[in-house]
Amino acid sequence: MSYYANHHRREAIKARQQAAQTIDPDAKRIFEDIARSWEVLAEHTEWLEHKLVSSSARGESHSVQQQQQVQPKDGRKI
Repeated sequence: MSYYANHHRREAIKARQQAAQTIDPDAKRIFEDIARSWEVLAEHTEWLEHKLVSSSARGESHSVQQQQQVQPKDGRKI
């Protein structure tokens, strides 16, 4: 398991603990939704990392492009 997937699962545990500690049904539902979102993120992270490792092992390269934001001539950020 990856560092990031583990992190996401720890966040899911924290959200479930918050859900268990609250008596407000709406808050409980929200914390449960948050926990499920963290778990899905962990699963997606593992899947993506597996794909990247697999393609790297096959010699495929993945490039990441950065975009630069055009700044006005007077130096202000937009």
